[in-house]
Amino acid sequence: MRCYLQIIEKRDYKIEGYSIWLTPLTKALPSVPEPDTRVITPSGNEFFYLRPWDTEKSWLTNLQASDPDEVLYGVQWEIKGPGAWWFLKGESGFQRWDQTEKEHLYYSVQVSTQSPHIPNTIHRLDYYLSQAIRRTVVKNNLSDTAYKLKEAYFGHNLGVYLHSLLKDQFEETVKKELLF
Repeated sequence: MRCYLQIIEKRDYKIEGYSIWLTPLTKALPSVPEPDTRVITPSGNEFFYLRPWDTEKSWLTNLQASDPDEVLYGVQWEIKGPGAWWFLKGESGFQRWDQTEKEHLYYSVQVSTQSPHIPNTIHRLDYYLSQAIRRTVVKNNLSDTAYKLKEAYFGHNLGVYLHSLLKDQFEETVKKELLF
């Protein structure tokens, strides 16, 4: 996620959005400190709610639970700026980040001009395992089917590496659009 925030900052885009949290149904919403919180879907004995993303706080602070029983399940951002959709559109897809040999983090990245659909099963591992993974990140290596990369070394800054890929793609798209 930090890599996307680096790209957004580098492009001078503006961001609004929410972090998406899962919490036990027994917890009352008023215990959540943010006034704009909204429940989006019940799930058995749990429910999701959206907590507004505070651009004045660090990204890590936005991802800290208000309650020990809460689990972070994602973020939903609206990114605004010149050419933002054209620049980021190639990022849509499912990603797996291997933290260790046994710990894998899964992400669904949706880039759209419409409000995204959040599946009811987004918090279930089966949801991700049933999807085609387009990007895998292992340590400092990136494999990506969309960019046709196989274990490309990106050093210690994935945000800079992805920005260069997106910039090349964006420039190519602009050239094609201007020529036709």
